[in-house]
Amino acid sequence: MSESPDIDVDIEFEDHDIPEPAYLPAHDTLAATTLRASVPPEIMYRITEEQAFALVVAVPSADWVIPIGDALRELRSWDETIEVEATGKKRVGSSSISRKLADGLSVVGIAPAPERQLPTALVTAADAHIVVRTPNNATIAAVIERATGEIPGDMPALIAAGLDFHDIIAAIRVGTSANECVDRLKAASRAMSAPDPAVADVPLLQDLHGYGEAHVWALRLVDQIGAWRRGEIDFSSIADRHCVLSSEPGLGKTTLVRSIAKTAGLPLFATSVASWFTAQDGYLHNVMKEADRVFAAAGSVAPAVLLLDELDSLPSRTTVGEKNRDFWTPLITQLLMALDGATSGPASRLIVIGATNHGNRLDPALVRPGRLNRIIEIRAPDAPALVGILRQHLGGDLPGANLAPLAQLAVGASGAQVMGWVRDARSAARRARRDILVDDLLHAIAPPDDRPETDRRRFAVHEAGHAVLSHRLNPGIVQAVSIVLRGDAAGHTSTRRWLGQSPTRADVETEVIATMAGRAAEIEIIGTASTGAGGARDSDLGIATQMIAALHTSYGLGASLLHMGEPDRAIDELRFNNALRETVSKDVGRLHQKARRLVRDDRAAIEAVADELMRRRHLDGASFLAVVAASDAGKPKREVPVNG
Repeated sequence: MSESPDIDVDIEFEDHDIPEPAYLPAHDTLAATTLRASVPPEIMYRITEEQAFALVVAVPSADWVIPIGDALRELRSWDETIEVEATGKKRVGSSSISRKLADGLSVVGIAPAPERQLPTALVTAADAHIVVRTPNNATIAAVIERATGEIPGDMPALIAAGLDFHDIIAAIRVGTSANECVDRLKAASRAMSAPDPAVADVPLLQDLHGYGEAHVWALRLVDQIGAWRRGEIDFSSIADRHCVLSSEPGLGKTTLVRSIAKTAGLPLFATSVASWFTAQDGYLHNVMKEADRVFAAAGSVAPAVLLLDELDSLPSRTTVGEKNRDFWTPLITQLLMALDGATSGPASRLIVIGATNHGNRLDPALVRPGRLNRIIEIRAPDAPALVGILRQHLGGDLPGANLAPLAQLAVGASGAQVMGWVRDARSAARRARRDILVDDLLHAIAPPDDRPETDRRRFAVHEAGHAVLSHRLNPGIVQAVSIVLRGDAAGHTSTRRWLGQSPTRADVETEVIATMAGRAAEIEIIGTASTGAGGARDSDLGIATQMIAALHTSYGLGASLLHMGEPDRAIDELRFNNALRETVSKDVGRLHQKARRLVRDDRAAIEAVADELMRRRHLDGASFLAVVAASDAGKPKREVPVNG
């Protein structure tokens, strides 16, 4: 390139011998003015002077593609222009572009996510890459002056933040004053910040309860979005804005995402990954097309929140068998490319949040830094959080009522269950043609138990076995123990249990003993076991078998160091591996026998807790400890309040 010490970068559009009007509408000047503000002088010189020049331009959204293309054509004649809007597809193959570049022709590509949407040959061989960002105030002021002949007064920082190309040009009108244009831009920004109708019925973040670490993350995210709106940081500087929320069903992952969108004043674009397979015929190319469509559509309304629900519909490539690898590998790779453009592209203005009930099944590449970053676990709310959730769903009903005892009864429940209880209580009050009462809510949370006494006794002994052995093995972790019916569950024991980052084999076996304690208590105290410990994969037997199988197949804590698969898939290996099945069976049987010995040693405390459960149906952590302490002291059980 020749030296050019004096570069005149104020390059005028070509003169078409049309008299320039007194005022130019924004649709004629916004793109060109924004482009010039985005291009360094040395790059502008090369664009206008070098014949064989290849340029890649990233724009804020699909709406900017054609206007920026028009502005670039005003600067010079291009041999090839590639403009990718919302389709997400590459319009020209790399082979065609590489030949044009080799022939010394000029090529420009414009797209919201160039790395994903433009031909690879152009992206890698481009002489320059330009990022056109949302216009700053100086650019907006210049466009307003061209349209009105007036210099606008004070403007809020980043007045165009959150506005797309057509939002801006609609607010800047010929024949009005500069300050009127500013007022319309402010109004448009407020309208864009208004809650999306799809999230109108959810509480603001500050009114949510029971989300733990996920709540802290969400509040920090919304605070950073506010800083971006105030012009204090770039959108790309919003740290940790992508993640995966993982929990058991019903714990409010979707509600949290909707609340984030509402609190931040951003539109929500929600999709279920499972629906990608049913949108058309389920063939690979159509599933990939649907994935592209989702990201392009979300990008077209950015800044926005994109929710990828049921993310575990895509398996991890580490667990896919050879038979299905040819289908899943390109699809997961396509999603990773889409995430790269959506989460870390130069013009990205999306907040991408995944949701799953099975965080341990995700492909590790999905949750690495730079994509979805990490998995945040949402756990069942504790009693104080349940008080807040009850109050949230009750609204103005039961003002001043003490909800703490009800929350203690509800420990182990999800927010979705709480919502259902409040709905049932209101329905009972309507049928009785009166206001809702605390008793209505109590009846919904803990309905009368019409099970035979022998069954209730068995359930009480079972849960008491879990609670007492959990307490003996790890003091202080029992939060509640109950025989209140909850769906298909005859009772439950809620513990604050965590094995740590690197549990030993002894740690895992201790957990298995506590898991088997309910069945062991039935045998030792009642005389026989029931089906209550088995059935589903998440039953006592299912959990115990899974944990022991994982010791041998995943963690290298058995007889072999061979890794046979992910921990949550370990139980599947038992169907085909006779030697492993025999080993796991022996270990589970041995730990069950140990649980029986511990139950025999602690029979008095277990029976004392079971007796109290028969009387009260539910014990919170403090009440449980009081019963155990009284039994240990050999004294009569003292009465304690339901709420501890």
